[in-house]
Amino acid sequence: MSDEYSEYYESDDGAGEPGHRERAAAGRARRWGRRDWRLLHRIFRYLSVTELATAAAVCRKWNVSIDNDTRWSSLCQEMGIYKRPFKDLPWRRVYIRALATAKNFNSRTSSYTSCLLRKGHKDAVWALALGKTKVYSGGSDRVAKMWDVNALNCRETLKSFEGGVWALDYDPVSGLVAAGDTEGFVHVFDGETGETKSSFQAHTTTVSALQLDGGSLITGSFDNSVVVHDLETQVQTHVLQGARAGGHKFHVWCLQAAHGRVVSGGWDCKLKVWDLKSATCTANLVGHSGPVRAVAFDGARVVSGSWDKSLKMWDLAYPASPLHTLTGHSGPVSSLAVDESKIVSGSYDGTVRIWALAGAPPPCIRTLKANTGGVLAVALDWRRVYAAGKDKKIRVFDFAAE
Repeated sequence: MSDEYSEYYESDDGAGEPGHRERAAAGRARRWGRRDWRLLHRIFRYLSVTELATAAAVCRKWNVSIDNDTRWSSLCQEMGIYKRPFKDLPWRRVYIRALATAKNFNSRTSSYTSCLLRKGHKDAVWALALGKTKVYSGGSDRVAKMWDVNALNCRETLKSFEGGVWALDYDPVSGLVAAGDTEGFVHVFDGETGETKSSFQAHTTTVSALQLDGGSLITGSFDNSVVVHDLETQVQTHVLQGARAGGHKFHVWCLQAAHGRVVSGGWDCKLKVWDLKSATCTANLVGHSGPVRAVAFDGARVVSGSWDKSLKMWDLAYPASPLHTLTGHSGPVSSLAVDESKIVSGSYDGTVRIWALAGAPPPCIRTLKANTGGVLAVALDWRRVYAAGKDKKIRVFDFAAE
């Protein structure tokens, strides 16, 4: 037999001698350990938690491999958890708690706690954004604040704005945060240190919505336009505006981009779907009787909130009419946050509602009293709902399982 392949086969030398089988088994285990553990680790990535628990009972080595902290850390990051709630808590325990917390969110009867962020804004809070380890807020007091996501204390106050901060977005790839103010300026800063990377005038009036999208920045404004900027040069690459392009007739209030398309909502009570390559409007979503104040878009499904006090869900494959209309708020809907299982809506009636996406139409499973004077912005992570409002406060609802 060729020496090149001999290590893959058992030798017959010593067959019949005492201990031969044990030595052969040990040799196979050593060869497995050297060559195939990496392949096994890759296989483990595709197993569910239940399947991992079964595999961990096969042998001690599999148990040690499955209990690897790095693997559980990766699973937690897929759920949007980038920092342990407690420093010494194993990532496996964090993941199990996250699964239990998801059940709490979708239950009508589970308990939760609430608190207010201290040392907050001195005027109405209009914008919220979530980073990996920070929460960002912007208000009419012309400042943006960075809060630690676990300790919930203010780490940095940014004061370089010409007007009130009405729009915020965080990019998890670059770690950058963009903020738009009421004077038409956009400021881009480092999401960890708060260091300003660039500032430029994007519009002649209020920047009411924005989103970081790879190397581009998409902004919406009270000048009725949606504009795509090159983030590095600040040059406008597309201006989505005017009758020929099918643009909004009045203020643009909100926008969301995904998969080469942008959905924008405006004071004209319409939602518009834009193709970024052709810079044209490809669909109008008509159904609201009031200005569209909030939108969420994942590439196929659109959720919108309006001053007509309702939420609507749309399928872009059938844009002629909404799939569902959700009612319950007694005031205009101001803000939305959506994940795989739920919708969170904020309203000028001072409440936050949680809707379960599993239903058709999605039922409201929670109503949370949040901000006096009205909720202006909401945000959502794996364990908390954040609500900011006219009362200058940011209230946090925590559904974490013990």
